[in-house]
Amino acid sequence: MSLELEEKAMEILQKRGVSATCSRCGSNDWGRDLVEIHTRMFDEKSRTPGNFGYIPTIMMVCHNCGYVVHHILKEIGALG
Repeated sequence: MSLELEEKAMEILQKRGVSATCSRCGSNDWGRDLVEIHTRMFDEKSRTPGNFGYIPTIMMVCHNCGYVVHHILKEIGALG
């Protein structure tokens, strides 16, 4: 994933009023990176393992307390 996508995601979050203040410690000192969370889907009816997949996110980490927040890129409209 690219720096352009990271910047687009941050712009969208700012426009939506996402606070830059850490909800755990009150700091405004964040790091960020694009991360793919790997998942495994399960069939609802049979409860058996299914296909593997991933969820593209922008991960934000508070440099003061280590609190981690993920925003799903597709959900916020950063992927189109």
